[in-house]
Amino acid sequence: MRAATYQGQGAEQLLKLDDLPVPVPGPGEIVVKIDRCGICGTDVHFTSDEGYQYDIGQTPGHEFAGTVSAVGEGVTNFKIGDPVNPMPLRGCTTCDWCVQGMPQFCDARRLNGGGFAEYALVCAASTIHLPPAMSMDDAALIEPMAVGYHSTKISGMKPGDKVLVLGAGPIGLAATYWARYFKAGKIAVYARSRTREQFALDMGADVFLDAERPLAETVVEALGGKPDIILEALGVPGALALAIDIVRPMGTISAMGYCSDPDSFVPAVAVDKEVRLQFSETYTLAEYEEVAKILTEDNTPRLIITKTVKLSELPEFFQTLHHKNSHAKVMIDTTA
Repeated sequence: MRAATYQGQGAEQLLKLDDLPVPVPGPGEIVVKIDRCGICGTDVHFTSDEGYQYDIGQTPGHEFAGTVSAVGEGVTNFKIGDPVNPMPLRGCTTCDWCVQGMPQFCDARRLNGGGFAEYALVCAASTIHLPPAMSMDDAALIEPMAVGYHSTKISGMKPGDKVLVLGAGPIGLAATYWARYFKAGKIAVYARSRTREQFALDMGADVFLDAERPLAETVVEALGGKPDIILEALGVPGALALAIDIVRPMGTISAMGYCSDPDSFVPAVAVDKEVRLQFSETYTLAEYEEVAKILTEDNTPRLIITKTVKLSELPEFFQTLHHKNSHAKVMIDTTA
């Protein structure tokens, strides 16, 4: 099978198409013939020269969907040909966290497959069936949409709340969609440039804010007061301090931005306002299934797909994502 593998920082291209054996499922595993895989911001960050990097030879990609091509021993709930979407992480399958559908907290957690390939070996317990009518484009959006769904859900958002979304990447856009879904009052989206303004409006924002004026001023004008809920999806140092400064007293910040650099804020500022700071780690298996059902009924999120590339084109195209670009979500057609 063809698979795009990470070559390291010294390579001419970060990804290379290799010919690897088609995986064989062990007990409790299935093999997925991949149809679509989204490129996540972490795929770009983890192939940069800063912070965590993929291992050399590793196949990136965790936003993928396809059909079952082989079934391992003991798997009774999947058969060949079933359309499926695996969660990005797998666990031991037997601990309390795994039984609750949260393998991300399992002590034995590890990556579940690599989507920049024609086939992937995944854990059946961390995989969901797709609704029959769902397109593979929509199915490959389940993972990033589920990140925003979980963060918005655990924020305690109520109908009519004033909401600020920090960040207009795919996760921020997902959070915007769910804020509208959960019947927020007014929704403002902030980003440092206006590149993804139309995407934010398409996903449900009432107003888009950029860095031309201080956010503390513009957000109050836009929302008619300080935000009740801030959904933080910037994932950069300073984002939490910014959110604490702007949220209303006794407001909530739900942080899903994956910042891997040291950061700081002044706790006294948060204490004086009695801010609730809630961190958000992916989603549950049940939420993953809920998102799949909702996206079958409403394909609005498909609007954030800006390009589809063939697997054969991926190594060359992937280089461009390490430079400033206007893409929201890029899909890989692994069948081409």
